[in-house]
Amino acid sequence: MLDAVPSLRHLQALEAVARLNSITRAAAEIHLTQPAVTQTIAKLEAGAGAPLFERRITGTYLTKAGQLYLEATGRLFRGIEDALRQISPCGDHAAMLRRMGKITRAQVRALIAISKSQSQAQAANFLGISQASLHRAARDLECNVGATLYHRAATGVMTTDAGDLLASRFQLAAHEIDEICDEIRAGQDAVHRCVRFGALMLDPATLLGSVMVQFTRCHPDTIVRAVHAPFAHLRHQLRAGSLDFIVGVLKAPAEDLVDVPLFSDPYVIVARQGHPLTRKKKIGVADLLEYDWVVANQGAPRHAAFSRLFASVGRAPTTTIETHSLATIRMAVTQSDRLTLLTRSELRAEEETGLFAALPYPCLESVPVIGITTRQGWVPCEEKQAFLDLLHEHARAFQDIEADELVRMKAGIARKPRAVPGRLSPAVRERRNPQSLRAGVL
Repeated sequence: MLDAVPSLRHLQALEAVARLNSITRAAAEIHLTQPAVTQTIAKLEAGAGAPLFERRITGTYLTKAGQLYLEATGRLFRGIEDALRQISPCGDHAAMLRRMGKITRAQVRALIAISKSQSQAQAANFLGISQASLHRAARDLECNVGATLYHRAATGVMTTDAGDLLASRFQLAAHEIDEICDEIRAGQDAVHRCVRFGALMLDPATLLGSVMVQFTRCHPDTIVRAVHAPFAHLRHQLRAGSLDFIVGVLKAPAEDLVDVPLFSDPYVIVARQGHPLTRKKKIGVADLLEYDWVVANQGAPRHAAFSRLFASVGRAPTTTIETHSLATIRMAVTQSDRLTLLTRSELRAEEETGLFAALPYPCLESVPVIGITTRQGWVPCEEKQAFLDLLHEHARAFQDIEADELVRMKAGIARKPRAVPGRLSPAVRERRNPQSLRAGVL
């Protein structure tokens, strides 16, 4: 990723040429020679894999690829300027541009390497330079931005909060330039694109699975990469540009992120088929307290919902297993009398196994909202927008199923099990082959 770190000076040259439609006038404005600007544009075009400018008698004009590159450059500069204002709020827009123009690629690489390493020696080794060179680039960046970006720790030099913020913006800039180059090259020839999204540990697996299968069928040259991790880690990756978006239970909104709700996915209390509580027509909190529970780890919305369930009685049942793994939850519940919380969509996905039963307990107050979290101002390319459109389409189908079930519940109508494509129910199999079930052949 560090190889994709852009030179801000080069990007300023591109912006000036695009605005002035002239390499000569751009060179004079940014105090570079005309050959230097020409060479800079050539380097950017080589990285993009396509011409960014068209040279005419009347001047130098952006190509379609150049327009895409310029738009990404504008977003990049706005993000870095915003970070600089947060860590050292001084000067107008022109002053900020001058400060950015002093930042070299070596300084950016040094900051990112230090922020991602456990020690100065590791950062220098990561970049393939000496510690002295790393130290010099790091300190030069501090002078250029007018803020303290590093502090001494037991292991050496580490980044401050200001350093982490600026490093995150530089990483995002690198990812955006890399992505726009991919998009430009995709217009030239067939290349593998990548949709990178984060999913919480207990993700809406049924939704994501169906969307990924349909998307890759329509876009066979695009790779879909899902990263499963706690929300704090995914949010950091999103801000740094390593992820395009996050799918899962929406959290408290942040100023630099945008939350888009998809559908509500209520929790239900679940036990194994044949559990003693499945034979009761009405269940109270006292019944739930008698059994051990499998719960999500501390900090998860599901764990908070579990805690609120028993808040009124002042005590909670035994919880000997805490996990973020749906597979572990499935095994623990089906092989014991333990109870757990699943979402309605998770329970529907398990219907074909016949292992779980929802207990007749009133609707829980906690209703998680599944949604998409993106960066403020993020502009998806065609493939990523297609993936998002599919998420919305499948989410509407989930919401329709939920609404239908609520109507049936209020009317007292038993819900019909979903038909599973390619699989026959035991009753149908027996009608087609009466001896098969009696002989134990399934």
